[in-house]
Amino acid sequence: MNNKALIKWGWLRAVVGLVIFYPVIDNSIYVLRLMAQIFDASFNRLCVVANTLVLTLLVVYLVRKFIDRKSFTSLGFSIKGFSRDILYGFIGSFAIMGATLLTLKLLGNIQSTSFNPDFSFLIYWAGVFLFAAALEEITFRGYMLSNLMDSMNRFVALGIVSILFGLGHAAGQNASIISLLNCVLLGILVGLYYIHRQNLWMPITFHMGWNFFQGTIFGFNVSGKSFDYSLMGIKVSGNELITGGKAGLEGSLILTVLTILAIFIYLVINRRQQGKNK
Repeated sequence: MNNKALIKWGWLRAVVGLVIFYPVIDNSIYVLRLMAQIFDASFNRLCVVANTLVLTLLVVYLVRKFIDRKSFTSLGFSIKGFSRDILYGFIGSFAIMGATLLTLKLLGNIQSTSFNPDFSFLIYWAGVFLFAAALEEITFRGYMLSNLMDSMNRFVALGIVSILFGLGHAAGQNASIISLLNCVLLGILVGLYYIHRQNLWMPITFHMGWNFFQGTIFGFNVSGKSFDYSLMGIKVSGNELITGGKAGLEGSLILTVLTILAIFIYLVINRRQQGKNK
């Protein structure tokens, strides 16, 4: 088997991938609508995002096989140490979102109004955010970043992909400059982990937890969108640069500071680990 990539330049493979993936992601809803007509059924949000993920996985697999001529698992799905990486993702996202919530609470910007435990809704929204996170991480960090790193300095590649990731959220409902910046910082944080570990387990679970804890658990909008369930009911008041306003915690400068701090802490820990391994 010829393992040499069909397209020599990694940056061009990334561009080709973007050109192929975007229409699939953008138009996947039409496949679901066709299925709804055929089977005379309606589909909820979980079905929509699962449908998009499945179609994207199929296209990524084909592009990876016939253009990159590499295995799909080489995108970052090695099972070695995957449980540790999944745990890091959940703990890290909870720590950042929890610290942001606690800071707002201490500043008097948040009042708790209700507590609404419902296991079925928690599982449902965990699935929605997990599928959505997997979709974005496979395309951005898995495919685009890995290919760009074949053509340029890995940190330059990380910067490009993180900016594109942020811009991908710029058109969202109630988006702000701060929310865009925080999405870029999220991309840098999980992208650094991908660069050093070459796996997507942590980026996917961190990304999923970022949205799940922000929206389903703490009751904020997620990327400017409100949802019909949250474990905690809250009332938010005060300066929107601090609270995030309608953008959710992603629009908060507190989250900006904490994410930058998390990036710095990760770099320090990684450098120490590399020093021990020498």
